[in-house]
Amino acid sequence: MILKQQTIDALKSMGINARWYPEQTFEEFQARMTEEKIKEDCEWYKDHGFVRELKPYYDSNIKFETVSEMEAYVKEKAGSSVDYKMRSTNYTDLFITYEAENATRTFIKKNCGKYCGVHLEDVLKWVEKDRKKYSGVYGKFTDAMNKLLKERGYDHCLSVYPTTYGIGILVYYNWSAETDVKKVESIMAEKGIEYYNEFSDARWVYRFKVSKKAENLARINA
Repeated sequence: MILKQQTIDALKSMGINARWYPEQTFEEFQARMTEEKIKEDCEWYKDHGFVRELKPYYDSNIKFETVSEMEAYVKEKAGSSVDYKMRSTNYTDLFITYEAENATRTFIKKNCGKYCGVHLEDVLKWVEKDRKKYSGVYGKFTDAMNKLLKERGYDHCLSVYPTTYGIGILVYYNWSAETDVKKVESIMAEKGIEYYNEFSDARWVYRFKVSKKAENLARINA
């Protein structure tokens, strides 16, 4: 993906940060891709059986006979998933962050196209679409949920975002998935919110399908 510097600068003047790596700085991105981090991921994965059920890091059709086989696979995938020595034009995912309604929001625009140009108009269109998501019923519900999570110190690394059914928690390659789900469940129970859970088809997202009744949605602010 090709993102010209003049496009990046123009977006920044509007309070929008667009980049092809997920961290705030390229140096942070490089640091994440160290052997130590990959080793840490392998150890964490080994010790959290719940995560293997909640969010399969590997293809669910692959079966491991031993822990060492699993470790080798995780290390290979983690080490090859992103190579920071590659040129930025090799990447197809764009990370976009903007300020809105006293909140900092980040979303990922996937598959922008290898070697394809991403223009200012494209990013502005994607940001506007994201803004509309949060202006709807479930968007406001998600904002209220995130506010509660922040007040209770639960907001670090917890991906809660609006959907057409309620809220979703990204669980694929999310090492804190078990804790994240429990935190949201505890607030739902405390507020008496009606919902049920299901996985997305690919099991990347754990869904909280919230009743759209006005009195039910209002309970999040009670």
